[in-house]
Amino acid sequence: MKLFLNFAVDTNCFNKKTLFTALHWCCMWGDLESIKLLLENGAHSFLPTKDGHYPIDFAGWKGHKDCVEYLI
Repeated sequence: MKLFLNFAVDTNCFNKKTLFTALHWCCMWGDLESIKLLLENGAHSFLPTKDGHYPIDFAGWKGHKDCVEYLI
């Protein structure tokens, strides 16, 4: 993740079909370190997917309590 951030990538870029961002994926997989890096570098936690789900929703559904607590 740090490598990508060194190249000034848009942390809010998304898949055009699903509207998933990197933050959605990190929350789904419980990658707290990457979640922190993304948020510190401008990622928005309030961008919904095509189905209206937010990153915190995925963290909660998958049982990643530490990620949910950080996002709150």
